[in-house]
Amino acid sequence: MKSNVSRLHQAQRHRVTAPPPPRWLTTLAWLSLGCTVVVLFGVWPLMGGDLWMWLTVGRYTWEHGGPPQVDVFSYVTQGQGFIAHS
Repeated sequence: MKSNVSRLHQAQRHRVTAPPPPRWLTTLAWLSLGCTVVVLFGVWPLMGGDLWMWLTVGRYTWEHGGPPQVDVFSYVTQGQGFIAHS
């Protein structure tokens, strides 16, 4: 009867491991990740950052059946024509 230690050594000898990926594939993955980060952070400012205004206008449009004709969101220009700046 074999002991548990010898069974463990035997299992370790027969373990199949996958070879590591080629170096060019690892480099390509890191380069792709870097380019993605640069593109996302480069395009983000172009998208505009007024998310809360978009959500407010969307809610107003949903509740009233169409976009606002006059500005109801601003204290200074309230009652004047609404201009969607985004």
